[in-house]
Parts: sequence; C-alpha cells; structure tokens
Amino acid sequence: PGGHFDLADRLFYSIKDAWRSASEVNTCDVRELIPEFYFLPDFLVNTNKFHFGRKQNGEYIDKVELPPWAKGCPQEFIRVNREALESDYVSRNLHHWIDLIFGHKQRGPEAVKANNTFHCYFYEGYIDVTSLTDPLRKSAVKGFINNFGQAPKQIFTKSHPIRHTSYSDLVRDTFHYNVMNLRPPARHEKKISAEVTQIVFTDSGGILFVAGKKALVPPSSPGG
Repeated sequence: PGGHFDLADRLFYSIKDAWRSASEVNTCDVRELIPEFYFLPDFLVNTNKFHFGRKQNGEYIDKVELPPWAKGCPQEFIRVNREALESDYVSRNLHHWIDLIFGHKQRGPEAVKANNTFHCYFYEGYIDVTSLTDPLRKSAVKGFINNFGQAPKQIFTKSHPIRHTSYSDLVRDTFHYNVMNLRPPARHEKKISAEVTQIVFTDSGGILFVAGKKALVPPSSPGG
C-alpha cells in the first residue's frame, strides 16, 4: 500500500537466512513454507528485475540465495523439495505437523509440552476486536493481527492418526515414477475388452485392474 517494498533486510532473499531466523534467531518469526516452494521455481528468481534495495551490509537484493545442494538451480530446489514432501518419511510423520497446526497440540497443556505457544492474539477467539472501545488498543490489536497473522482454526482435539504408507514401494515402481516400466512385457498379458475404470492396491502389495465387472491380477504383481 505504501508504493514500495519493505526494507531490504526484512525481505525474503536467502533460504539459509530465512531458516535461521525462523528456527533460532528471531522468536517473532513464525513464517512457514508457502505452496510455491513445491511447484513454482519462478518465485525464487527476480525475472522482472525489480529493485529490492540494498541491505545494511551493502549487498543488493536480487534472486533468492539457494542452499548448496540446489547447485544454483531453482528447478532443482523445487524438485528436491517436492520429492521430500512426497517421501515416506513425511507421510509417516505428517500427523505430528497436523497435531501442532490444527490439532490437540495447537493450544493448552499439550502445546506447552511441544513448545508450540505464541502470543495470545494469535489464537482464534481470544479477543473480540469489535468489542474493544479504546481506539488505541483496538488499532494496536488489529495491527498485530494484520502484520503477524493468526493461528488456523483448531479442528482436532485428539492425536491425528498416522498416514498409511504400505503401498509406497509399489507406487514408486509405477510408470509415473519409473519411465522404464512403460516397456512392453516380455510375455503376452490377457487383454481386457472393457475400459479399465479403477486400479486398486491390495494390502498384500499386489495390484488389481478393475474393468467393468471383472478384475485382472497381473502375473508380475507381488500379490498375484
């Protein structure tokens, strides 16, 4: 609204510095990764050549500084982030994040134990801004909320269940993960005249192709 960018030192210019700020240096820095970190490398590059200013150390701000493992490539950074997000490790531990953000560890004693507490104005229902009569306090509270945001609505009051990942090894071998699996099989497979309407992964690690009222179990399937 002011017609200019924020101070250069306050902008997002480095993955490393942003991580250090949010994890150890600045207790008021509660930023989280936006969806673009997993699909849009363009936001890491100053394509429009905007003038973001110069930091106190004299360094000009341009594109975002990436970690060494990205090799200076925004596409590689996004690819690795996406691979990590879809990994078995994240799937097995995703419920912990849900507990902190939307669940029983968002507030109360469990939040204290998990070191997941914030300023009281962060929480929904703590204060009704419309009921404040002091204009100075009302302005201060609204300014705090507008600048720092609020925690999302608490949805769960019990621990969230662990995501089931038993099919991960089988899914990793399908064609969209491994192009080599698009090669024709060495032996003739049974042909199905009806359209395949569903692919089902079984608990035993097998795979079923459903076509109309028929189900086909490929001979190469672990559960076949």
